[in-house]
This record gives sequence, structure tokens and C-alpha cells, in this order.
Amino acid sequence: MTKFANILNKSSFTLSKKISVLSRLGIVFLVFLSQPMIAADGILTFTWENDMFSNNDGQYTNGIGFNYAHPLGSRFKEDFTPSPIYWLLKDSDFANEAGKRRGIYHQLGQAMFTPEDINTSTLIEDDRPYAGLLLWSTTLVSFDNTLSDRWTFSLGLVGPDAFAKDVQTQFHKMTGSDEPLGWDNQLSNEPVFKIERGMLFRALELEVNPSFGMDFLTFGSIGVGTLSSDAKAGISVRIGHSLDQTYPMFSSFPVRNPNYLSGRSSHWQIFASRAKSYVNNDITLDGNNFTNSHSVDIINDRMFSVLGVSIGFQSWSIMLSYQESSKTFETQTEETNYGALSISAIW
Repeated sequence: MTKFANILNKSSFTLSKKISVLSRLGIVFLVFLSQPMIAADGILTFTWENDMFSNNDGQYTNGIGFNYAHPLGSRFKEDFTPSPIYWLLKDSDFANEAGKRRGIYHQLGQAMFTPEDINTSTLIEDDRPYAGLLLWSTTLVSFDNTLSDRWTFSLGLVGPDAFAKDVQTQFHKMTGSDEPLGWDNQLSNEPVFKIERGMLFRALELEVNPSFGMDFLTFGSIGVGTLSSDAKAGISVRIGHSLDQTYPMFSSFPVRNPNYLSGRSSHWQIFASRAKSYVNNDITLDGNNFTNSHSVDIINDRMFSVLGVSIGFQSWSIMLSYQESSKTFETQTEETNYGALSISAIW
């Protein structure tokens, strides 16, 4: 009886801890929703990305995200921008250069990473660590007809309190997939951050008619943080409608930063991207920064390709994309491939 009581107390403590963390996250999300950012001209997006689209179950295995984008006119407004970010950038050329339009978007998401073999509870030393990530990001955009300039600020948590184990276990139960057995080896709880600066240049536009054409985009970014530090550059090609209206928010990683094509009429776009990146550090591969944990030797130089299609109708749009990436660590046996589904609506 005493043993049962101890087990019950331990379970109650674990459940209380998870409820406490979820409650804090819920409060943050409710505070966000209560801000005047929610307006009729914003775009709300849900994104789901998963490696099952590539008939695989390992490496970057699943991610979900909720994103809200809001146009701000000619200036960033204090009421619409998190205070620390507003005061950091309010006197900069980024925030004050004439002739620019500006926007902001926020994203709350979860990502999970596992080794290829999830059917053993034994630590697999030559494969990547189990890692769960819960992340909040705010991106500010300043743009004109040819150049989109961005700052992204991310803050999150790696570890058990990201609830990746719970989500993957329940999802595999619902789909009849193998139960992941190695989550006891995951990275420990650790707060993470990243600050990133990126630019997108609309290098060439070929117009068939005022609403349909083709364009070529070049992009580059550099980011630093305990989550990861990297630099990347590449090119994208798009064919379809409303290219001039949607390019400011276009991302070479559409599964990370959704592309928007919501409007008041039917339209579509096809896009393809090819890029190279250099990754200096990545906590999901390097392991915890301040405690001992499982890690692997990362590959710094990487390539990735993205192919996608977006279809818009009235106030809604749906985007499907597929990404192939080169190997990310030395003992990785296969490249990382996954697909994504995004659904956006004008709010």
C-alpha cells in the first residue's frame, strides 16, 4: 500500500508540474491574443510538418506551429510590438527609413527530433539525441517593392517540458505506429534563444499580365544564439499570381515561416528554392550547453532544396511543401527529408 501511495504521489507531482508549465504557456498565449494585434487584416496560419511524407521516422520528425501576421503600415507601433524589441529597434534605420512598409508576425511552435531507430530504449551513441523544442518567435519585416528586410527574435525551451515525448507517443498510438522508446535519453531542460537578421531581394520579375508572372529571389541571413548559430544564402523561383503582394513574407524555409497567399479571389503559386548554409552550433545535435548530455559531431556545411505549391481561394490558402536537406552530422546514414501542410486564413 505504501509503495502504491508513493507511486501515486510521484505521478501526481509529475502531472502537477506539466499542468503548471502548460498553464504558464496558456497564460502567455492568452495575453498575446488579448493584444490589439488581432485585427481584420491579419493572417492566422496553422502549420504541420512531418517526416511521414517521406516515408521515414527519424531525425527531424515532427513540428506544429501557429502563426499570426499583421501589417503595420509605414511604422512599427509600440502597441503592436513586444516592448523589448520595440525599444531595441525604434531608433534604427530598419524602423525609420522612409518609403518602407512594415509588418510583424508571431509564431508559437513545437518541434521534435529523434534517432532513426525509435524501437529501443538504449542510448544510440552514433545517432542524434532525442530532443523536444518549444519556441516562441517574433519577426519584424521592413520592405519595399524589391527588398524585404527582417529581424527575428526567438525564445524557447529544450527538454522534457517541451512535451515532445507526450505528443509523439500519443500520435503514434492514434496512427498505430511504433511506440518511441528512447525519450528517457532526451536532452535536459534548458532555455534557448536566437536572434536572426535576414534579407530577401526580388532580383528579377517577368510579368505575363498584371496579376500573373514569374520572379527570381535571392536571400541571405545570419543568426546567433544558444538554440543555433548559422548563416545561409540561396535563390528561389516562383510562378503564379500576386507575386508582388506575397514576396515580402516569402521564406526559403516555408515550413518554418509560412508563406501567405490568402486573398479575396482564387489564385496559386509554385515555388522552388536552393540554398547553402553554414551551421556553427545546434543544441539539438551538440547537446545541452550547460549540462552533460548525449551529442553528435555536426556537419557545418549543408545544402537544402524546397519545392512547394500554394493555392488561395477567398480568405483561405493551403500550402504544401517538401524539403530535402543534406546530412547534418557525421554519422548520419540518410539525408533529412520532410513535408509540410499550412492552412492560412485572413482574420
